[in-house]
Amino acid sequence: MKIIEHVRKSGISRILVIGPPPVDGKRFAEFQKERDNLDEAVVTRSFEQTEEYNEAAKSLSLEQECCYIDLFSTFLSEAKTKDEWKAWFCDGLHFGKKANELVSLQVVNTIKKHFPELSPLKLPLWLPGWREALHQTRTAVQ
Repeated sequence: MKIIEHVRKSGISRILVIGPPPVDGKRFAEFQKERDNLDEAVVTRSFEQTEEYNEAAKSLSLEQECCYIDLFSTFLSEAKTKDEWKAWFCDGLHFGKKANELVSLQVVNTIKKHFPELSPLKLPLWLPGWREALHQTRTAVQ
């Protein structure tokens, strides 16, 4: 809540809160064990804890009248099988390609729906397109 209040005090009124995705705590613990050369895997994050955190973040977002992206529910509903979502992570915690694609899609669709003036295609370009930049670079080198 303090973060939302701080953001609002800075003059930002359109706030999008992104909830956590599910976590494969056992897989992440095994990854840490291997990476850090530990004697045993210690689970520091769990599916259940993340689910609780997600519900609290969702509730707070509603209370604070912020848009909320429920990645936890999205990942589970997009999975064709009970555990398919686990394959979308590199190590049980960090996103792989499929997870990044899902998050990107959710963010863009939420912006289009709730903040249409901020839709990516409606924003002005601040930098030149790649063709123009390439031309400028070639011209400068000659």
